[in-house]
Amino acid sequence: MQHFVKFDTIPDVNNEKNLAWKVASDRLFQLLPKTSRQSYLQPQNFLADLKERNAAIYFPRDMPFDFMRAAGFLNSGIAEHKRGFYQMMADCDFNLVNFTISGKVELKMDKTTELVGEGGVFCVPAFCPCSIRAASNWNCFWFHTPDTPQWRALMGRTASVRKAKFLEEMEFFARRYLAQLKSGKPSAPLLEGYADMLRLHLESEFAVCDGGVPKERRLEAFLIDFQKSKRMKTSLSEAARTLTMSQYDLDKLCLRTRSKKFSKIVLDMRMARCREMLQSKVHAAKIASATGFSSPFALWRAFKSFHGMSPKKFSEGIVSESFPKGKKSPTL
Repeated sequence: MQHFVKFDTIPDVNNEKNLAWKVASDRLFQLLPKTSRQSYLQPQNFLADLKERNAAIYFPRDMPFDFMRAAGFLNSGIAEHKRGFYQMMADCDFNLVNFTISGKVELKMDKTTELVGEGGVFCVPAFCPCSIRAASNWNCFWFHTPDTPQWRALMGRTASVRKAKFLEEMEFFARRYLAQLKSGKPSAPLLEGYADMLRLHLESEFAVCDGGVPKERRLEAFLIDFQKSKRMKTSLSEAARTLTMSQYDLDKLCLRTRSKKFSKIVLDMRMARCREMLQSKVHAAKIASATGFSSPFALWRAFKSFHGMSPKKFSEGIVSESFPKGKKSPTL
């Protein structure tokens, strides 16, 4: 496993006796000194047997319901690192978003190194290798989000660092959520409300165009995911919600970047897949399912309207071109 920094340059992590834990796997390497305080907002199965001596770590136990996960977060927490922290990620199947409350942290990605200071936020998309290193007095809160089309459209496919726009609001709701967990009698409506507000503000943080991922990149990421999907089914309203913009703005963006409205772009992509599958002599029902049509008849009607001929005629044209006159073509 490749390490990006020498651990002996980080206080408290060069001696395992000083560690609250050490995680080492092919995808994640993490060193947490006992001088750190890590407060998770969600249950941690891998810490279920944690000894009481590790007072550096808090996580909710025996929670009947995880409101943060219901809001779309895989994991989340608030951390205070007094004397060092190190983490290396590679091929992790989640997005990491980290807000720096105070102090500084070094984020290293390939050959690029970024220093993130107070009020900064960095995002590391899924499967993007990086290392995170803090020498001392780094306070932050963080979230893991799933690798889904919506989050990919918001965050893009490359790591980014910038000034946070909603740090104060998000810190407030994260700390209120933690306070409820530690209260002994947490209120379910409050937990649900705080979790929803964190999701809303995180989406807004990356939806802004001047500092977040540009709308053009978000649209391209969405269309790439749509093209790769097993069932090509979406709508203007669904795509607009995913991309956090109005239907009018989405159509306007499509016209500006592709000279077509969203529905026409989607139809072109569905018809392209249909033609590919017809060439491979796939059954009509499978083609209809893969291209997002409710039935073979609905596919037939859309295909004929688009191409001016039925799928059967299209297939016959492919076969006649492939087999010269006098040669017998196979039955479709």
